[in-house]
Amino acid sequence: MNSATRIKLSVMMFLEYAISSVWALMLYVYLKDLFGQGHEFSIGLIMACGGLGSILGPFIMGQLADRYFATERVLAFSHLAGGVLLIAASYFTTFWPIFVLVLLYCTLYFPTVGLTNSLTFRALGDEHTSQFAPIRLWGTIGWLLATFLVGGYLGLDSGRVPLLKPFFRLVGEPSLREVLRIPGLISLVFGLYCFALPHTPPTAAAATTAAKKSAFIETLELMKDRSFAILLLVSGFFGFSLYYYFACEQGFLPYVGSNPNNVGRQMIIGQIGEMISMALVPLLVARIGMKWTMTLGGLAYVAMFALNMLGQPWALMVGVNILHGFCFGFLFVVALMYVDKAASADIKASAQSLFVFVVSGLFNVVGNVSAGYIRDRLLPNWAAIWAIPLVITAVFLLVFVALFREEKIAQLEQKVEPAAV
Repeated sequence: MNSATRIKLSVMMFLEYAISSVWALMLYVYLKDLFGQGHEFSIGLIMACGGLGSILGPFIMGQLADRYFATERVLAFSHLAGGVLLIAASYFTTFWPIFVLVLLYCTLYFPTVGLTNSLTFRALGDEHTSQFAPIRLWGTIGWLLATFLVGGYLGLDSGRVPLLKPFFRLVGEPSLREVLRIPGLISLVFGLYCFALPHTPPTAAAATTAAKKSAFIETLELMKDRSFAILLLVSGFFGFSLYYYFACEQGFLPYVGSNPNNVGRQMIIGQIGEMISMALVPLLVARIGMKWTMTLGGLAYVAMFALNMLGQPWALMVGVNILHGFCFGFLFVVALMYVDKAASADIKASAQSLFVFVVSGLFNVVGNVSAGYIRDRLLPNWAAIWAIPLVITAVFLLVFVALFREEKIAQLEQKVEPAAV
């Protein structure tokens, strides 16, 4: 792979995760400020839109990319339309309009996570084991940079920075609604950039039966492999804990002493761990294999939730977020690599979409809604709140170690011709 392609893919990952970083980390704070006290369940429903969108969208988008349209064109449509929806949502102040617009946006955005992965794996070819993590690392950099810049922007006002008065007269003084507006603008820019990505047309289906014409149905056949099924199940329950963590951490840090306006920036400590872990992924996979690299990621989450139960000191409660990054890099990123190896060439986008559907869809919804329900009943008993994901991650990590067999991977590499543009 030449350097120009590597740069294009890195910029793609940068923009993909810059979009989601701001609203993923600060949406709870924005909604809490907008709706006030006593609306935790409503907030939980909006926070669950990412999961609902990951249920509704991935298989449709995966089918389109695997069978009908070039992946970069599907990405372009999703981000251009999604940007408009997200900006529109920022101008409403009541539950139902925000819920509907954010749900439609998430239905378009979350499938693009799987599509950017499949496009990258396709472009990398045989280099994916060593090159995917370094390219995906730019997504983390985009996440970090966007969070810092937006956090800094929210702290500005024309009184302190007189030179910005003309700009603020045009766009308005910074407010928490930028949590939606700025990602929407980035999405529009990214949508246009997608047309510059490597051309990635669908590949011909492996067979001509009705079942094989459906990339979704063909992808489900991967579940016949026990290790693939175990990986998907365990990743799902860790996905529950991931979104439970996102939903609760934004309320937990202010409880232990953080300024609510600084929560987003404090949570990006996790992305520091993510950057370190992804830099280590190629080395660890080569040395200890995918299974034990993912096991290290699972252990990081078990340790994080156990430490959160302590509730003090404040510095530890903030610093422990770095373990979230190690779990994401070692477990979820390596799991994506396994999924790509397990899928045949004509269903790689749908296989990534299946992973998104389970982790960011089904278990996202359960994690966010459960977090809202549990917070309403257990607050301020944060030790009990964190005990739930601790038990879940510990149990399913043991299931993974006992039942997953890396050597049983069903690697179905096929050389096929492009089927469409």
